[in-house]
Amino acid sequence: MAGSFRHKQFGAIILLDLDGFKAVNDTYGHNVGDQILIEVGKRLQSVTRENDLAARLGGDEFLLVLDRVASNADDARENSSKVAIKILSLLQQPYEYGEKKLVLGASLGVKLLGQEIITPETAIIHADQAMYEAKNAGKGQAKLYELAA
Repeated sequence: MAGSFRHKQFGAIILLDLDGFKAVNDTYGHNVGDQILIEVGKRLQSVTRENDLAARLGGDEFLLVLDRVASNADDARENSSKVAIKILSLLQQPYEYGEKKLVLGASLGVKLLGQEIITPETAIIHADQAMYEAKNAGKGQAKLYELAA
């Protein structure tokens, strides 16, 4: 966040929650769930750049911090949306378990990091609010956090 402010570049936080993960854990057990979480981590790392960060927050929630996605808000929205769509596509691809192919989705919340000064906790709360908006809108999609007018 400090880098975005200092370099006058927008970054983004993407918070995601897997859709359907509890059913996998309940049906196939925690060992299978753990293997899926590992695979999700690998898939997320495949879309991050060297200066980005992908991390598991806990349970089936993950956080991505994208560094320097654009120098203006419009391009930052567009570039973050492209990354979110790529993530959704990657996470919807089947997960192989023995002879079974398990399909999950994800709901994503995106918070742009720009020239406003907020705490990391507030940025995560905003991304979380957007993620729940995506879940409430039918899951399997991404929503950008926007300030209420």
